[in-house]
Amino acid sequence: MAVLLTGGVGKTASRLASQLQSASVPFLLTSRRGPSAAPSGMSAVKFDWTDESTFSAPFAHTFPNHEKIKAIYLVAPEGVLDPAPPMNKFVDYALKEHGVKRLVLLAGTGLEKGGFHVGSVWSHLVDDLAPKGVEWAVLMPTYFMENFSEDQVLASTIKKESKFYTATYDGKIPYVSVYDIAAMAFHTLTDPKPHNTVYRITGGEFLTDDEAAAKLSNGLGRQVQRIKVNESEKADIYIKHGAPDIPEMHSRFLANLETKTANGGENEINDIVEKVTGKKPVTFDQFVAENKAVWT
Repeated sequence: MAVLLTGGVGKTASRLASQLQSASVPFLLTSRRGPSAAPSGMSAVKFDWTDESTFSAPFAHTFPNHEKIKAIYLVAPEGVLDPAPPMNKFVDYALKEHGVKRLVLLAGTGLEKGGFHVGSVWSHLVDDLAPKGVEWAVLMPTYFMENFSEDQVLASTIKKESKFYTATYDGKIPYVSVYDIAAMAFHTLTDPKPHNTVYRITGGEFLTDDEAAAKLSNGLGRQVQRIKVNESEKADIYIKHGAPDIPEMHSRFLANLETKTANGGENEINDIVEKVTGKKPVTFDQFVAENKAVWT
C-alpha cells in the first residue's frame, strides 16, 4: 500500500512524510510546484486542487514493488475559500478510478461537519462514503505550537519585537505540536484496522497566551510579551501581513476563531495522542527549547 499526501510541503504533511519514510511505507507528495518541491530523498508530483487535469498525475507514479495508492491524506489548499467542491471531486475520482480505500481528512477544532471550509468534505466522507465501506478518519487539531515558529507574522514579531498579538484574551488553549498531528495521521492512514472516527487532537496542557509568552520568555532568556487585540484588529493583522493568496474573508474567519477561543472554544483537553500513538504529546517547553534559533 502506498500513501498520497496532499499538502505535501505543509506543516503536517511534511512531518508525516518523514514518519512514513522512517517506517519504510511508500508515499508520494503533491505540490503545485511539482517535483521541485520535494525534500531530498522524497518524490513529489504536480497537483493542483483547482486543476482537474492534474488529478491523474499521482496515480501514474511508479512505486517500488508496484505498490498502488490506497490511502490519501487530505489537506485543503491555501487561498481557496471553498475547497470542498474540488476536494470532493478528487475523492470521488480516486475511489472510482483508482480503488483508493482509506481517506484521512485534516480539519480543525473550529470547523463543523457540513459547515464552512472542509466541513462538506467531512460530511461527504461520513454520510456518503462510509456507508459504502470507505475507511476514514477526520483529524481536528487545536492550535499548532509551530504557528509560533513558522507563521510569518507570529515568528517575525517574536524575533524582532519580543511580542505577539492575539485576540484570545484569557482563553485556554491545549496547544499541540505538528509532530503529534503527523503521528496521528500516520496511524489513521496505516494501521491495519481502520479508525472510522473523528479525533479532536490536543496537547497535554492548557495555556493562555500570556502563559505561552511566559514560557517563551523563560526559554529565550528575554521577556516576550503577548499583546491583546480585538477580533477586528487581529483580522487586520492577518490581512496586512498574511500570505498574499489568503482571501480577506478567510483572514476574518481566523480572527473570529480567536474570539471563540477567548470565549472557551478550545476549553477541552484529552489524551488521544497517547492513546493512538503510544507516546505523550510534545510539551510547549520542549517546543520552545527545540526552536530557539527561530527567534534569536
